[in-house]
Amino acid sequence: MGIWRPASNFNRRFMMDYIKLAQKYNDRVVELRRDIHMHPELSLEEFRTAELVAKELRALGMEVHTGVGKTGVVGLLRGAKEGRTIALRADMDALPIQEENDLPFKSVYPGKMHACGHDVHTAVLLGAAMALTEIKDQLNGTVKLIFQPAEENAPNGGAKQMITEGVLEDPKVDAIVGLHILPFVKSGVISLKKGELLASADQFEIRITGRGCHAASPHLGVDAVTVGAHLVTALQSVVSRMTDPMEPAVLNVGVLEAGGRENVLAQSAVLKGTCRVFNPKTRENLKARMQQVMEGVCAAFGATGEFLYTYGYPPLLSDPELTQFCSDAATELFGPDGVVVKPKPAMGGEDFAYYTEVIPGAFISLGTGRAEGPNAPMHSPRLMVEEGSFVNGVSFMTKVAVDYLNRP
Repeated sequence: MGIWRPASNFNRRFMMDYIKLAQKYNDRVVELRRDIHMHPELSLEEFRTAELVAKELRALGMEVHTGVGKTGVVGLLRGAKEGRTIALRADMDALPIQEENDLPFKSVYPGKMHACGHDVHTAVLLGAAMALTEIKDQLNGTVKLIFQPAEENAPNGGAKQMITEGVLEDPKVDAIVGLHILPFVKSGVISLKKGELLASADQFEIRITGRGCHAASPHLGVDAVTVGAHLVTALQSVVSRMTDPMEPAVLNVGVLEAGGRENVLAQSAVLKGTCRVFNPKTRENLKARMQQVMEGVCAAFGATGEFLYTYGYPPLLSDPELTQFCSDAATELFGPDGVVVKPKPAMGGEDFAYYTEVIPGAFISLGTGRAEGPNAPMHSPRLMVEEGSFVNGVSFMTKVAVDYLNRP
């Protein structure tokens, strides 16, 4: 496979038109984003959002499929000529977070908020749909617009179900590009990285069974609290002493539940947490070693343990050639200062990884940092974005689709 480059038949003047084209639809994009932000819906509950998306796509004259992966929406934009198919993906679900921003369009649903930018992703992709529809006669192929539910629904996610239901078929998708906000990067700047980008995100649960008794006679029981506390500490050695130090790994115990009264030795305890790695061998080693440590600690105290491990999102690898293609497109649009390379991967997870296991995919970030600040991180009840970044997001996604379909 040769290196993909932007189509050479588009000169600099036409490239600048992508920005003008995006500006033409920006008021509507902002309006849509605010509407979606005000009405956040949790994973697999995105019925209102899906209806809004389908209505917008139908108004553009697209072929629209709804109910994909329960609440997902797919739009098909066919160009003037047959050719390749590129998919552009946006996720639609919100988080169970109470918004703390004082905005005229803040969430109207208590305990629900778009705190990861999925409102932006959806609105920007709708903007790209508008722009691409206007220039569809210049497309040599098909653009498949994937509005995906349940990205936050780890460990299952919405991408896997949409793939199972054929979202990458009919027509068969050759490549996929996803866009995600990045609140600590300057507004409008495109941020990317080739190869390892995000880690796998697995979950585990350990159930400890001891022997309850009165706290005045601890020798007659097996204290599940003590076992659990030792196990929390011992599990840290799985990463620090049993994993190759050159392979990134995170093992976190986020929950320890045990006991019900202060004068009773706990009969049982439950530990829950996550594991994050990039290397599949490290992933399997981590799982096996955790079970060994659990069995050893439990045996030492006379308790028993049950180890449950759930595979979540796989590591996200951004295809090097497609990522370079996206970088070239962004550089031609915004200049060299408008593109930054991420220096290292992150340990967060993202179900876009399921797509990249099947076809070449590039996962790109759009800077949404607010110049006046402060900028809160994703999943914060105070997350806010710079709406001025939307024009760059729309123009970038539009150009990537056009250049990919029209490349030699």
